[in-house]
Amino acid sequence: MLDGLFGADLRFVGNVTWLELAQHAEKVVSELEQSGERVYRLPIGCASERSCLGFALAYGELRSQMREHGRTVGTIIHASSSGGTHAGLVLGNALHGLESEIRGIVVAENVYPDFTGTYLSFARGGASLIGADVELTREHINISEAYLGEGYGKPANGIYEAIDLLATKEGLLVDPVYSGKAVAAIIDLAKKNELKGPVVFWHTGGYHALFDPRYAKRIWAEIGRLSNITL
Repeated sequence: MLDGLFGADLRFVGNVTWLELAQHAEKVVSELEQSGERVYRLPIGCASERSCLGFALAYGELRSQMREHGRTVGTIIHASSSGGTHAGLVLGNALHGLESEIRGIVVAENVYPDFTGTYLSFARGGASLIGADVELTREHINISEAYLGEGYGKPANGIYEAIDLLATKEGLLVDPVYSGKAVAAIIDLAKKNELKGPVVFWHTGGYHALFDPRYAKRIWAEIGRLSNITL
């Protein structure tokens, strides 16, 4: 609705892979350029060498906030797909002496042929843009596909427990497509005593699916409250 109100030219490509989506975008760019337009194409998820610098800066802000309370940042966990968040946090961590462990929970399959290599290239590229002398290797990219479940936008173990827990205990919303999978990972890793504290959940949004009827009914059913409402 908002896209329509603001006059956006929308091109719907159907149920395609992330790679196919990128290929469609390239075709649109070519079409627009041939018509005389100057085009700036946002990559998948807006993840790039330049965009990751925002999260590198944000990591520094987090450290300052924690320091004010006499705390350190042991582990940061976040949902990850296109890589801008992870690359930026990894770069920010490196700029501040590698104090923290950055753990990305992959929520989308087949975004890149090489997740680790692509994320690393973003972080290294960001460092180059600001002239930072940091050494980053593949070992600095800590990502897990263990909580992907059936795939992007599809169920995963523990996700409904995570949605329910944060809503009822903290008043925070996470969704079944994106951020909920990261919280499910935190719960599981905490049970296994595999987290170095203090632990920070970096909430990167993704609440929209909570209001989509395709997901809402299943969420209500899974957390055992469907009898209280009519859908």
